[in-house]
Amino acid sequence: MNPSNNLHVTHSVPQLPTPEISKLNLGPALSSYLAGAGYAQLEQLRAASDEELLRVRQVGRGTVALIRRQLAGNENKSQN
Repeated sequence: MNPSNNLHVTHSVPQLPTPEISKLNLGPALSSYLAGAGYAQLEQLRAASDEELLRVRQVGRGTVALIRRQLAGNENKSQN
């Protein structure tokens, strides 16, 4: 691995997901990894870039797409 490469992997320790993250129905394991990486609020997930989310353990491109869809659906529910 090239030490000059700025990309790093966030090895999050699973934590209990917050009620906000649980609203996304991502499952307990993924929600726990997101919470452990510091994404405890929906706004934090919305503000995170895809590259930032990809650094979280167990998160791949498909998972990022799922998170984005869930966030969009959750946003629509809160507007109704």
